[in-house]
Amino acid sequence: MSGEFTIELLAVNQQTAVFFAAGTINIETAPILLHGIEEAIQKCNPRSIVIDLGAVPYISSSGVGVLIQVFENIRTENGMIILVKAHESIKRILSILGFTRYFLFADSMDEAHQILLDHFTEK
Repeated sequence: MSGEFTIELLAVNQQTAVFFAAGTINIETAPILLHGIEEAIQKCNPRSIVIDLGAVPYISSSGVGVLIQVFENIRTENGMIILVKAHESIKRILSILGFTRYFLFADSMDEAHQILLDHFTEK
């Protein structure tokens, strides 16, 4: 049930790392997600993470655990995680688990960019 999963770093700087993810995130593929994000954090220590989940149909509790772990790593910098184009099933899973408070949701990369601009210009 692992299927194919990829995580691609699209852009990174000291403010934000932007990723595109594709495939199912489950117990077998969650380490790939974690490794991809950790590499970007080690490179530039971004304050926020943006992940395009439009090509991710499902995320298991293992994948949610990775996202929470990443959130814990960036929250000390007043950072955030923005999930872009997340399927309703993913939002539902995060809601059932009580984790929607850790993430912001955007329907497009442009919307995610605006959220970041608003957040960092307020501080």
